[in-house]
Amino acid sequence: MKIKEIDVVSSAPFKNDRLNRKPTVELLSALIENLETPFVFSINSPWGTGKTTFIRMWKCHLESLGYRCIYFNAWENDFSEEPFISFVSQIKSEFSEKKLEKYFDKAKSVGGFLLKRALPVAIRLGSQGLIDLDKGLEDSIGDLSKQIAEDAIEKYESTRKSVSEFRNDLEKLVVESNSQEPISNKPLIIFVDELDRCQPLYTVLLLERIKHIFNAKGIVFVLSIDRKQVGTSLRSLYGSETNSEAYMKRIIDLDYTLPIPSKREFIRTCLEKMNFQKVIEHFQLQFETIEKNVRLAVDAWNLSLREIEHYCVVLYTVYSTTRNNSELVHSYLMFLLGMRMAERETYDSYIKGEYPANELINRIAPLLANREYASFGEMVTGYLMFENIQMSEFDAYIQ
Repeated sequence: MKIKEIDVVSSAPFKNDRLNRKPTVELLSALIENLETPFVFSINSPWGTGKTTFIRMWKCHLESLGYRCIYFNAWENDFSEEPFISFVSQIKSEFSEKKLEKYFDKAKSVGGFLLKRALPVAIRLGSQGLIDLDKGLEDSIGDLSKQIAEDAIEKYESTRKSVSEFRNDLEKLVVESNSQEPISNKPLIIFVDELDRCQPLYTVLLLERIKHIFNAKGIVFVLSIDRKQVGTSLRSLYGSETNSEAYMKRIIDLDYTLPIPSKREFIRTCLEKMNFQKVIEHFQLQFETIEKNVRLAVDAWNLSLREIEHYCVVLYTVYSTTRNNSELVHSYLMFLLGMRMAERETYDSYIKGEYPANELINRIAPLLANREYASFGEMVTGYLMFENIQMSEFDAYIQ
């Protein structure tokens, strides 16, 4: 079971916007109108906080304003040895006009030059500080690198010329594609999504291709990333002492941190996307009751957004596979599930009868002071005090 993506309707991108992203989209769209290109944005937010949905909404909104936009899912393409090739392929597929195909001719020579160097670069970067190479292999790699370096020097001028011509052709492509649209002189917007989920080498190579090859007038990049994860990728390749922030500042012109949605809205969104109302019908429960109990369990264990999403998926599985509702104590089950997400060792000890219930009661005590949480806290406290309860039965629901 996975939580399905929110449906973003092209004609009404904010129709299903539960996290109030519209003001942010409009703010950033206004900013784009006054940019000097080339320009690289990054939309920074931790995994599981809605970056993909946000950029899909933003893309639809920009298209409604007359911008031409391209969406590239980096994670779906990181099987490619050279990101330049998969990237150009995606851009080319977006331009169906026959007369625009000529602008991609130079991409072949640039892509061929880069691809020849992909393997040795991968070996040298991927093994740095991680693999203890024997002398023979080190010498072999050194000879190979030297050979490639000599080859690179010989072809440097022709390659630099090809890159320059490719960049010029990109600029012409933007101008000519604008002439097909009712509103001209707008930059081409390229969204790069899920870059932080890619293999480290692919992530770094794509960032460098964007900065050094695609930095053409009339193009704006929007990178959807978790900066911390990208920093981890950089350090895994270039060493633990690498200043990842300094590196990314050379690539990214403006970083925007997406506001983290409130947990209340995030919980409701997760439950609605899974159509939780449908799965609890035979329990004769109100959706609002389930939502409130989930919220209280989440707050009791201070779950992160990623943990909340996992929590909702497991809870959905419990309710969709349970038929005898007389055996299901809802508030207690939700409390146990929150404990399992937040502190697995404590949960396992408690299920085995090795963790004293009074310790958990002490942790719930602060909830009783909050009127909203009082009934939930009292209900859970009652079950914790009931010594004869069979813990393994509740664990079976969650497994």
